[in-house]
Amino acid sequence: MLRVGTRPVRSILSKMNKRYFHLVITLLLGLCVGLFWAIAHPEALSYQEQNQLFLCTADYFLHCISIPGGITDWMAEGLTQFYFYPAMGGIVLALLFMTLQAGCRAVFPSSLLSILPALLILLYMGDFDVLLSYPVAIALTLGCFVITAESHLWLKAILTPLLAWCTGPVAILYPFLLLWQRWKKGILLLIICIISLFVSFRLLSSPQYPTFTILWGINYHRLVLKVGAAPAMQWIILIVIAVSPGLHLLHKELFSGGRNQKMLATLDFSLSLCLILVSTLPTPLTNHFYERNAYAILKQSYLIRRSAWNEILDEAKKWQQEGLLVAKSDEYCTAVNLSLAMTDRMDEHFTDYPQTGFTGLLSNNHHDNISGIPTMEAFFQMGLISEAMHYAFDMQESISNYRKSARFIRRLVECNIILGDYKVADKYLCQLEQTLFYRDWARSARQTLADGTAMHHEPWGRLRSYCLTDDEFFQPHLAAIVVRKLYLHNRGNRIARQYLMAYTKLLQTRP
Repeated sequence: MLRVGTRPVRSILSKMNKRYFHLVITLLLGLCVGLFWAIAHPEALSYQEQNQLFLCTADYFLHCISIPGGITDWMAEGLTQFYFYPAMGGIVLALLFMTLQAGCRAVFPSSLLSILPALLILLYMGDFDVLLSYPVAIALTLGCFVITAESHLWLKAILTPLLAWCTGPVAILYPFLLLWQRWKKGILLLIICIISLFVSFRLLSSPQYPTFTILWGINYHRLVLKVGAAPAMQWIILIVIAVSPGLHLLHKELFSGGRNQKMLATLDFSLSLCLILVSTLPTPLTNHFYERNAYAILKQSYLIRRSAWNEILDEAKKWQQEGLLVAKSDEYCTAVNLSLAMTDRMDEHFTDYPQTGFTGLLSNNHHDNISGIPTMEAFFQMGLISEAMHYAFDMQESISNYRKSARFIRRLVECNIILGDYKVADKYLCQLEQTLFYRDWARSARQTLADGTAMHHEPWGRLRSYCLTDDEFFQPHLAAIVVRKLYLHNRGNRIARQYLMAYTKLLQTRP
């Protein structure tokens, strides 16, 4: 009696174990992804957040939805603004990746197959020009497929062009997934989807977007509009998702026995755990996709933003020991020397770090959206405000997908206030007041302008006293002369004094 009675109990327990397996995999994926971004790569979150300006206005929303894929872009940018705090950004990405995995599992119920697209996207995002619009578009497409799985064909036919407009080319997944269930209906929806994409991009989109964006997606990748092509990884991920239902059906046909099912379920769970850990912990796989030299540049920018000068010096020593190529660049030296100056250690420890010459003190402008940040900050801190403003504006205009930057706009506000251009500063502040995380700062700054107390605000008043009357005529080859003028103009300018001594030391060691 006991043996007979235990059979249904065992079957119930086995079903519960499968559910717990899926739940454990989903939660572990979310936990590992959240920690991966918030702790291992907060600099990537900061970089993404600083390269957009999401406005909480109806006009901005209407502008976004006026182009194909605009709904996805609006949602992705709304999520990206939470990267302002890395911990919050990690939570956002953890929830998004858990949603992706849950959507995949609803289509093909296998832990291993369901986590594979999410982990491929995680590795693909090692390219820091990949935008959040891409995984958001995939999540929306999967969600629509799951919700409308049992609906009538006419409803799917109406939804297909709407999905193509909302998510862009990723919407092609919708009919492809249907092919595995009802291939005739899938072919019909595929034709409707392709026609919808061509019509929307050719006739309804804004003229500034080239036709080739029909294939690549306007805002899946930051460089698409300039380069004219998307990385192959973008299509590999979509192919993996599209063929996974077929792999799942093949798996069911080959291993239909009860004993095999139990063994494969355990193997599926074990492999899923291993893949998650291999893809989110420091391994050769993650080091390949998250290249150390590239992320070291982002790390410097992130630490400068936080004014974490001691951390920059600690990281510099670590990078020297590891022999990273970035430790031999002008931008690296500029960030290190700025940190030494900000901590009043440049006089004593200048020679403790490798130098690249005069360009290592104030590196040249390379007209991109990241490498000029150390020089911009050095100019700002020593009182060369017009040149700092020039760098900030140039880096903002160098963002490859033509977005604006809340971080650089804030710096433009500060520069214009210091230089006395209050009307220009007020226009920028009106924009920042429409954001979520810069709103309080913008309102406070506008209040100081209205009260006439801006020059009593630290550090604006102090930096105003450092300014030269002719700093707008700065030329890179005359940097040492300008730094000397800054110090003679105000001998309390400790940053300019330390840079002047550094130039003197370089001149003495010059052959």
